[in-house]
Order: sequence, then C-alpha cells, then structure tokens
Amino acid sequence: MAPARPLVCCSLIAALLVALLPSTALRADDAPAGPSEKERAEIQKMVDGLREEASRIRGLAWKTVVPADLVTRPQMRADFMAEIDKEYPPEKRDRDVAILRRTGLLGADQDLIALFMDFMESGVAGYYDPKKKHLRIVEGLAGPEQQPTILHELIHALEDQYYDLESRTKPIEDDGDRLFAEKCIVEGSAEHARALYEKAHPELAEVFLKAQQNPTAAAAQMKAFAKVPAWMFITTLLHYTKGPAFVGRFIKGGTYPERIHALYAAPPVSQEQLLHPARWFGEKQDYPTAVACASDLAKTAGEGWSLLHALPQGELDLALLLDFFLGPTRGKYNVLTGQTPYAAANSGARGWDAGQMWVLKKEGTPLVIVEAWAFDTDADAWEAGEMLGKAAQKAAGEAWKSAGWAKAGAGTADATSTLDYVNQHGASRMLVRGSHVLRVDGATADVLEALWPAVLKTRFTKDPRDTWDPASEGAALAAAGFVDAKQGVGLTAPSAAWKVTAGGSNPRAIATLVDPERRLEVVVSVVGREMPVVMVALAAAPEVQKRFPDYDGEPTRELAVGEHEGVLLPLGTDKDGIYGELVLASGAGRFFSLTITGPSKEALDAAREELDALLASIVARE
Repeated sequence: MAPARPLVCCSLIAALLVALLPSTALRADDAPAGPSEKERAEIQKMVDGLREEASRIRGLAWKTVVPADLVTRPQMRADFMAEIDKEYPPEKRDRDVAILRRTGLLGADQDLIALFMDFMESGVAGYYDPKKKHLRIVEGLAGPEQQPTILHELIHALEDQYYDLESRTKPIEDDGDRLFAEKCIVEGSAEHARALYEKAHPELAEVFLKAQQNPTAAAAQMKAFAKVPAWMFITTLLHYTKGPAFVGRFIKGGTYPERIHALYAAPPVSQEQLLHPARWFGEKQDYPTAVACASDLAKTAGEGWSLLHALPQGELDLALLLDFFLGPTRGKYNVLTGQTPYAAANSGARGWDAGQMWVLKKEGTPLVIVEAWAFDTDADAWEAGEMLGKAAQKAAGEAWKSAGWAKAGAGTADATSTLDYVNQHGASRMLVRGSHVLRVDGATADVLEALWPAVLKTRFTKDPRDTWDPASEGAALAAAGFVDAKQGVGLTAPSAAWKVTAGGSNPRAIATLVDPERRLEVVVSVVGREMPVVMVALAAAPEVQKRFPDYDGEPTRELAVGEHEGVLLPLGTDKDGIYGELVLASGAGRFFSLTITGPSKEALDAAREELDALLASIVARE
C-alpha cells in the first residue's frame, strides 16, 4: 500500500512543521477557549501586512484577495474532518483500510483517520484550502512568530491563483509516487519563499525557533510520533526537507519567480528523483519504467474475482514497507536520529526503477496481492527481493512456511530465484528474475497457479526520457581520499600535511582532519537531510556555548564552494585559548557541519584556501 495515499484523503495543503523544526502548535486540551475578536483582528492585520511581501518575493501579483482567519484546534479538526468526508468517502476509506490491514501496515485495532488526525493535530500551524480559497492560521502561536507560517501559506494561496494546485494533484491522488514529487515542489516553493523572508528578517527566525521549543508542543509531537506509524507521515515531513532542497538547487543560476515557473511546467515525477536529485539534475536522467499487466488479472484468477485497486509503489514506499517489518523501531519514527526509514531499508529500496501493486478481491476470501518491481540492476533486484522475503516472513509470524529460496544461476546478481511460501492468507510466490521482482501473495493454490503465468508476462517499458546509467553513480565517492561507506559520504584532505581519521568528538562526526604542525583540527559531521542553515545555527547555540561562551550564532561569511552553500560562524576562544569556527553547509542532499579549531583566528585565515578545498571535496551518495 502506498504510504502517501492515506495522507491524500484531505486536499488541504497543511503547513506541517517537520521534526527538524519542532511544532509550534499547542495540544487541543492546552489551547484557550477560543480566539478573541482582538486576536482575530491582529491576525488579519498581520496577513494583510504580509500580502505585498509575499507578492514581491514570489514575483506574482494577486488576482484576488484571499480571506484569512484565526481558528481553534477544534475548528481545525472540524475543517479537516469535513474535507475528509467529502474527498475521501467511506467506500474509498474502507478499501484502503482493507488493503492496509491485509498488508499488515495497519493493525486490527487501529483507526486510520484517528491516527491521521493525531499526527495532524500535533503539527499543524496553518493551512490553505485550495477549494474554498481560504487561509486559516491555527491558534497557539502569539505575535511575530506567526509571520513565517503566514508567509508560507500566502505563497500557496498566490500560486494557486496561477497554477490551480488542486487540478495538479487531483488526477494523481492515487499515485503516491508522482504525488510525492508534486507536493515536494509545492511545499518546496513555499518554504523557499519563507527562507528568503527569514533571511530579510533574521529576528523573526530566532523568535520562531524559541516558540517551537515550547515543551508542551514538543511533548504532543513526541506522543504522536510514538503512536502513529511512520509510513503515515514521513512522506509529508519530507515535503518540507526534500522539497526546499530540490527547489533551491533548481533555482540556482536564475531568479526564484522565473525558475519556479519552469519547474511547475516540467516537474519531477517520482519519489526517486527527489530522494536522489542527481538522477534528475545530472546529464543522465532517471525516469521510472512503466509497468503493465499482460492480461486481466481478475479474470485470470477465476470466477468471482475483481480488481479492488491498482496503485504505483515508489522507492520511498518500498523503503517504508521494509522499515515497518524489519526496522529497529518497527515502523515508528526514530526521534533520536530522525533517520527513518533506517539505513538497511533505504539500501534495499535503492535502485528502484518501478513498482506496481494490484489488489484482487473475492467475497469471503482474503485479498490477493500481486506486485511487480523493476530495479536498475540485477544486484539491486536481488537485495530488494531478499528483504521483501524477510519482511513477508516477519509479517506472517508463526503462519510462515517455506523451504527457502530456490536459485538457478551462477550467482546472486544474475540468478533467477524463486521463493514459495505460505502465510496466514494463503499460498504465495516471489520471483527475482534479472532486474525484476514479481510476487503473488496470499492466494489459494489454484488461484496462485492460475495467476502466475500471467504475472510472468508483466510488461516493463522503459521511459524514452530515461538515460540513467547505474554504473555512473558513485564515481566521485569512490575517488574520494576518505569514504564513510555507511553514510555514503567522502572527502579528500587538502594536502599531505592533513591526517584523516574516522569519527570524531560527536556522534554525527564522520571524520577528523588534523594538521599537527599548525595545530589545526577539523571535525566533519553529517546530517541525513538538508535543512535551513539559519535554524541549525540557532538550535546549535546552547551546546556550542558550553565550550565557546562568546558564540552568538551570527554568521560572518556566506559560502558557495563547489556544490555546497552555507555560512561561516565565528565561535570565539574557549577557556584553553583555542579559537574556533563553525561552517554549516548543505549540498548533495545532505547537511554538513565543520567544526574548525586552531591556535588563533590568524592561523585559520592563513589556511582558508585549504579549508575551502576541504569543503568543496565533500561528496555524497544522493
């Protein structure tokens, strides 16, 4: 089941604040009884004051004035529930719940809509309704910290007048793969505008961060993370990290209004292209393979069978499925690292080139799942197939029966391998054949044998735009002087004077470089996802000030080195007389920090070219 689908049940574009920017929303039971007329008037004045700034930043004139209002959390819930009932009627809801329960992603005692609302209520600060053309700000914030959220939502309202956001998403609401890419562009544009606004008003970024550190709000979101399965919201969180990173990369070399218009005209079309931007931005582009049945599966299955649903499965969908059954947190968001899905699940899904699920229904029998996957290489297909087999065993529990994989071929990379198994739903078979993985899960023996010849004839058609060469990936990483294979990050020392060792003084450090003669040290750390530099600088202040009490979070230099952009922040001198600097930079889908220390500022200035070369040398497997 595509994880994005339940999140599409509401066409409201919600300004969810990602885990890297903790929610400013208050829990409903902590919120006041309701906004006063004075508070409503203040919000309206704030919205009116930001309209022209939104128009200026986005480079578009307002066609009409979009009304705005301040609402309580109960009102927000009522809005969402009304939209869910309208856009996600019971028959669709029942269908999706049946599929989710059948695949094991939703427990028998879990309510899909209740879980969805638990997450939404923990993180929504504002939302724009493209049907009603109405902007609503959720009560809980007070004062100027509301302005970045309002600016974000005004960009949605403004772009809706030119691009008709609903018409872009409605035709693909059942295609979680394409929908993810579209949503990343919509949210990426609004977040890019917000970043420009905060850069022009840095005092608001600090106020915003402090508001987000509200302990009640943080506790509410942690409670939601512990309760709600990650597949329900990770796609939404990534709209606000992958989206801005992708948009920012596309805008380079042009103006924001001009470039974002071009991106709306020809957007990316898959989760893969957002997860690995080099496959879209590079000279060789990776477009998904089309998957189609060779015959009518329901008719092939026999009398009484019908097609309940057919839906694409993207790379992120596959990773989340593997994470749910095989991950250390059993499909829950990892609040300590933020790395969800976990590394092995991402590795198993990497190399995805297409995915399709068909769900067959017959009254009185379990649903039958048919899947077809395509991967870049035979090795990618085998890795994914093996993990899918392990996930199937985990899902089956004590009902699992299998003799294991039957292989026919010279090795794992080029073997044709079959896994026959029985689970609580019935007989099943999975085949890894070249770069394809095919599966029928949970049928009676006769239905399985009837379906299998048709499944073997599944058609995989390469997109004519697809010029991707898997062999080209990783060349820069392989050429790096030092590589952290687990993180997929490499770097090269500026000269022979620098000694490189793995790890460093913090858990996120991948390498430490030391020039002993000049007493210079650089600790290179990496975060899995790109994020706004200004927010990281502010969030890092309390920890950094323990060693460097003079650190104020104010950058002195903007950086644009190689593929990386960021800032340099002076740390000052610690109690031992060591001078420090902090470089925060993003690029290649990652966020890097370089903690640089030496005997004096002059020593660091003298090594500036080498330090820039080190930053430029950092490469990552996107």
